[in-house]
This record gives sequence, C-alpha cells and structure tokens, in this order.
Amino acid sequence: MDILPKSLRDFPIFFTDEEKAFLKGSPFLNQINEKLEDIKIDYDLICKEVPSFSQFPLQEYSEVRMMVASRIFGITVDGVKTDGFVPYADMLNHRRPR
Repeated sequence: MDILPKSLRDFPIFFTDEEKAFLKGSPFLNQINEKLEDIKIDYDLICKEVPSFSQFPLQEYSEVRMMVASRIFGITVDGVKTDGFVPYADMLNHRRPR
C-alpha cells in the first residue's frame, strides 16, 4: 500500500477546470468527460444493487477505481486477450535509469 500514489492529480479525470481549459478543442477533453460519465454510471449501478455502498462517496470510488485501473495490464492467456492485475509489474520501469 505504501507504493501507491498519495495524490491522483496526474490522472486526467482529476484535472481542475483550469487544467482542463488547456485542453479546449482537443478530443482528449471529450474522453475525460466520457470517462467521468462512465464512472458515475457504474457507481450509481453499484449503489442501486448494493445500497450500503453509497456510504462511499463518488470521489473515493473514482480514486480507488483509477488506482486499480492504472495497474491492469493487457495480457493473452491461452490465445484469449484479457486484463490482468499484476501488482508488482507496474513497479518495474519507474526508476531511471531502468
């Protein structure tokens, strides 16, 4: 847990309005907004199915979801493309020089 980022400000979905303004006219801004909408839809669905989940704020859910999503790798298992959660793999190239 100690290796996880303390701040998620580098994730585009957490950019401030001022930071997003630099992206005006870029399709990337639309991708950010679509991701935020997708996260909200998923959060609402979870809360509908498990009402006690609403004790966790959307912001906290979004942060945890980004922590997990940033550590998922695309892999192929027996010829089938899938995602894998590989906790140590994301640490391999974080130091320079490699």
